[in-house]
Amino acid sequence: MVKDIIGNVVSAIMIVVMLFVTPMYYVGIIQWARDESQALAWTRAVVDEVIDSKELVDSTLEEYNIKMASLSTYYNTTITRQKKITNPAYDGDGTYTSYVTIDDNRHYDQGDLVIIHVKQIGAPLYQAIARVLLGAQMPSDEFTIPGRVR
Repeated sequence: MVKDIIGNVVSAIMIVVMLFVTPMYYVGIIQWARDESQALAWTRAVVDEVIDSKELVDSTLEEYNIKMASLSTYYNTTITRQKKITNPAYDGDGTYTSYVTIDDNRHYDQGDLVIIHVKQIGAPLYQAIARVLLGAQMPSDEFTIPGRVR
């Protein structure tokens, strides 16, 4: 009976990959999808609250940051306020409007834009392990949710 050493080594490697590494990859994908949907929902809730109340209070911001920190994926969030301004047109006929970013993002006026930009800056444990062992690329989150204050 002839034993194939190379075949045995390849089989052992494939068994390890299929039993240990591939499930880590799928767990990482599931974590990523769950974190993305939760981050979208929480960000939309903050935008809705600012739209309705015309203020970004400390308790709302603190609660949002705690929720985002509880996710297994690491996110960086940026909240900006843009104010609508009206300028005279260059040709002298009429006006045009544009938006200017304002430093004070706590108090909003009617017509202002609140924009929350969320970017993934790190990967959870299972994604990092799968990336190292499989060389697999994991999806990266980056989204922006705007809203106009009523």
